[in-house]
Amino acid sequence: MSPTRRTINAGGETRRFSIREAVVVMTAEQEPPSWASGVVIGVTYGTMPLYDVMLDHDGTILRHVPAKRIFRRSELS
Repeated sequence: MSPTRRTINAGGETRRFSIREAVVVMTAEQEPPSWASGVVIGVTYGTMPLYDVMLDHDGTILRHVPAKRIFRRSELS
């Protein structure tokens, strides 16, 4: 089964993200957030985080969260 993809406009550029590219976003002081069981997509321009979008498992945008530190899920496991 192919991963769900979502198109997000980031700084004037439209990019497509796979749910398999999910990241968890949190500040330096935070533990992984309780809502990290959903999917958080980090949207960047070059290496600068612009904003982050939390997607539910079906691809629905749930909320925007500020980008402080971005961790790939593999870094947390």
